[in-house]
Amino acid sequence: YSQTYLRTIQNQLNAIFNHAVKYYDLAKNPCIANKKMGKAKAKEMQFWTKEEYLKFSRAIMDKPISYYAFQILYWTGIRCGELLALTKADFDLENRKLKISKTYQVVKGEEMITSPKTEKSNRTIELPEFLCEEMQDYFDSLYKIGDNSRIFEVTKSYLHHEMDRGSKAANIKRIRIHDLRHSSCALLINLGYSPVEIAERMGHESVTRRVKKMIEGRLGYNSYNDRYGLLVSDLWENDGFHCGECLEVIVDEKWISTRMEMAWDADGSRWYLVGTPYYGNLEYVRARV
Repeated sequence: YSQTYLRTIQNQLNAIFNHAVKYYDLAKNPCIANKKMGKAKAKEMQFWTKEEYLKFSRAIMDKPISYYAFQILYWTGIRCGELLALTKADFDLENRKLKISKTYQVVKGEEMITSPKTEKSNRTIELPEFLCEEMQDYFDSLYKIGDNSRIFEVTKSYLHHEMDRGSKAANIKRIRIHDLRHSSCALLINLGYSPVEIAERMGHESVTRRVKKMIEGRLGYNSYNDRYGLLVSDLWENDGFHCGECLEVIVDEKWISTRMEMAWDADGSRWYLVGTPYYGNLEYVRARV
C-alpha cells in the first residue's frame, strides 16, 4: 500500500478511538502509543516531457517488442497490467480504437488475466493514426499471431529493465513505469484535453481522483496533541494543524485564506487564525483544506 494510504488509515482509526473515548467511556486511545506510519504527503509526481520520451523511444528501437510496448504505454496512458493483457482482437486499427477490458497479473507464481482495476477501467481509447500504422507493422512481424493471443509476452521486470536501459542510453531521468501515465496526462493537458476527457481516457473513477478538491468541515480541539484539527462528520480529516499550516475559514460568510499560529498571554498559550477574529477557542469554526 502507498505511504499516504497507510497514514490515512491510521488517522481514521485514531479518530474512531478518540470518538469512543469521548462518548463511550473507552479508557484510552490505543493509537497514542504508536508512532505515525506512512507519510502525510505523497512524493512529487514525476513525468517525461514529449521530448524526453522521444529520446527514450529512439534508445530502445533496437528491440521491437520494447519499442512498441512503450509506444502504447506513453501514447495511450494505459496501465502496465492492461498492456500485458492486450491481444490483437483488442485493436480496431481501421477505426483507430483500442478496447481495454482486462488486465494481466501474476498471483502466487501463476499468470492470470482478470477484470480491470475498476468499472471505469473498461473503456475504449482513440489511437493516433501513426500508432495504428506502427501496430500494424508489429502485428505483421509476429508469426501466426492469433486474435486472442497476448501480443506482449514479457514480464513487468523486463519492462523495468528496459526503462533502466533506455533512460541511461538517452541520458534522461529514470521514472517509474507508472509515471508514463502521468507523462501521458501531461501530454493531454498540453494538447488541451479537459479533466473529464483525461479521466475517461485514463480509466479513473472520477475527475476528483486527479483534480484536487477542497475538503470542508469544522475545527475541533484534539486533547491528545493539544492542537486544533479538521473534523468531517465527527471524524478527523486532519488530527491537528501545526503552527504555520495554511487553511481557509469562513469569516462574514466568505472563505478567506489563513494559517494556524500560537500566541502566549498572561493565561498561557492560545491558538489563533492569522487575519481573522478567531482567537483562543476555535471549536466549530467552519474550515476547509
